Amino acid sequence: MKGERDNGMRLGCNTVLFAAQDLVGALARVAWCGFEEVELAAIPGMCEHVVPGRDDANRVKRQVEDAGLRVVAIEAAMNLAEPYNIPRFNSVLQLASELEVEVINTGGGGKSNDVESEKVVYAAIRQLAPQ
Repeated sequence: MKGERDNGMRLGCNTVLFAAQDLVGALARVAWCGFEEVELAAIPGMCEHVVPGRDDANRVKRQVEDAGLRVVAIEAAMNLAEPYNIPRFNSVLQLASELEVEVINTGGGGKSNDVESEKVVYAAIRQLAPQ
């Protein structure tokens, strides 16, 4: 897994796989598995290896570097159709910026086959998207 594969594909691992561990423990296990890149879990109520607004980006950077890894994404799965999630998601965007992470993964939320629910999600995405 070291470096790029023959086809240019890069493989990373999400810390959510090691949800029972703290961040340092999860990073150590990701590195032990042979990965060089990591996605940090920031999933409320499920796995919060990083918590926007609480965790210091410099400390997180140090912990990631100490594990020999590079952060390539943050998973912040949450229902964007719920207005109370928007400020938290903005905090994730801020933390990602401080960590120089370009990819933030989330769920849209809403309900399948529900046009009104979809409209709420689209409005939230427009609110969050850079202008």
